Amino acid sequence: MNASFTFSMCSIFYSILLMFSFFSKKKIMLVENTIYGYLIITNLIGTILGTSCYFTIQNMNKIPLINNIVSYGMIIYFLSWISLFTLYVFIISYDKESKSKNDFDKFYKKLKSIFKIIYIICAIVIIVLPLYYHNENGVIYSYGPSATFMYLAFVGFVISFFVAIFKSKNKFKNRKLIPVVVFSILGIFIAIIQRLNPGLLLMTAMETFITFLMYFTIENPDVNMLNELYKNKELMEQSYEDKYNFLFEMTQEARSPIVDINSVTRELLNEDVSDSVKEKINYLNVLTRRLDFSINNVLNISSLDVSKVKIINSKYELDKICDDVVTKIKPSVKPGVNFTIEYPKQIPILYGDYMKLRQILYSLLINSCKNTINGSINLKVNLIEKYDVARIIFNISDTGSGMEIDKINELLSTTGELDKEELENLDTKEYNVKVCQKVIKIMGGNLMIKSNVGEGTEINLTVDQRVYHEKDKSILNQYENDIANFKKVLLIAQNKELINTIKKYLVKNNMTVSTLYYGKDGVDKVKSGKNYDFILIEDEMKEISGYMTLKELKNIKNFDIPCIIMLNKDKENIKEHFIEDGFSDYLITNNIENDIEKIINKY
Repeated sequence: MNASFTFSMCSIFYSILLMFSFFSKKKIMLVENTIYGYLIITNLIGTILGTSCYFTIQNMNKIPLINNIVSYGMIIYFLSWISLFTLYVFIISYDKESKSKNDFDKFYKKLKSIFKIIYIICAIVIIVLPLYYHNENGVIYSYGPSATFMYLAFVGFVISFFVAIFKSKNKFKNRKLIPVVVFSILGIFIAIIQRLNPGLLLMTAMETFITFLMYFTIENPDVNMLNELYKNKELMEQSYEDKYNFLFEMTQEARSPIVDINSVTRELLNEDVSDSVKEKINYLNVLTRRLDFSINNVLNISSLDVSKVKIINSKYELDKICDDVVTKIKPSVKPGVNFTIEYPKQIPILYGDYMKLRQILYSLLINSCKNTINGSINLKVNLIEKYDVARIIFNISDTGSGMEIDKINELLSTTGELDKEELENLDTKEYNVKVCQKVIKIMGGNLMIKSNVGEGTEINLTVDQRVYHEKDKSILNQYENDIANFKKVLLIAQNKELINTIKKYLVKNNMTVSTLYYGKDGVDKVKSGKNYDFILIEDEMKEISGYMTLKELKNIKNFDIPCIIMLNKDKENIKEHFIEDGFSDYLITNNIENDIEKIINKY
């Protein structure tokens, strides 16, 4: 037995050990983990072929066909291993932090197609070219055009992945590149050794060592830990949903009186009333406008829609932006004026046009500083987070000179595009309040001013921004979709009695249930990446019906979750129409016990 045979036998042992260790544990099958799984299998096949080559070349005259199959198979193995290893290097070199998941999916799909084409072409060339064998004095190896082409292809793959590494932004921080460094160093030494002694087959042993080393650098999240994190995530989401549902009820109840008040004030203004009465009616309109702003632009989180927020790949920390603005503002605060700032302790990292947001915040605070000689200026920041988007609420209050009602109405009614002069001054340090109103509208935000002459001013500014997803969160979402072995149901309904009855049956059958009152919230939740076994939708709901909710869901790319409509008994005779409209099934609310069992068993 020569040294090549010994190295190959040891490699088989380590490959089997590695395969058992990797595949016996539950794991999140990220792209790089999937590639690594194929790499382990390929390596085990290669070690077996390497050991077999020793015997087949020795007996090539007796078994020429088997010898050719095994020998060519060995060269195809080298091609397979270096192809998978290079693909792995390209994936770990990709800048995932500054790119979206959709961008990465497109990149991986395109890269995989390119590698398949290259692999097939190289494999055909290897099989077509001749291969010769050496078997003298115990020295056994194969050589020839086929082997030479493989070595050239090997070098080509190595050069390509080094190009990918040097183009990567995090090349000096990525610990996953350690096996690549070791591969490069060992590869040089082994190339020299095999050049001097072709019969000493060390390439397979080196690839086994690199594959083994990769095991300690790949992402392999602890599933037990993820299970605990997932439970905490579920509790947090349940808390969010309770808050959303409560706010939905409150906004629905508050909107009706506002509409009635506006209707009455319009009628009064058309009547022959004194100027003092008209002034009071106008003031009442201002008050209802403030209330309407609070309900629709602050409390109404159903309007939080990630599709309405422009994608700007600039991530930022809101608290640091606020601190930066305050630092620049403080020299402008007059002596004797107390300036304070309040914001939540935990604020997610956001995506958005933070430059314009900072300019608007700076401009509004500068305006307060100019008009406040004594007293106080307070900046309060609040935030409501919902799936992929966060609503930022800035409240700026001061004890300054204040504004007339007519001036407030003029500012708040400012709409339309920025004029030529405003566009030219858009990059200046400070905007006036009128420009702030226009810019915040362009950003999809809203501004509300409350002020009394001589008493001060209060400004409420709201704007929606995308939430930057940490890597751990995406892994947790993938755990939920790939590992967690329980049925997940989304229940969209407003009938509380129906909700409680349905939840009782679902929980009894060991299902997790997310409950939402508003169809658009359910659509947003699915858009955010949440996956469900089926969705139950009440037919008659305020603002957006069951059918309209289904239409919105169907507009989501690749949406294929079964949707079941919940109908009252008086609509049982038209239940088939709902199936024709796109629902997967129906449930009659007067016959819940039987129908819910049918749905649970079916889906």
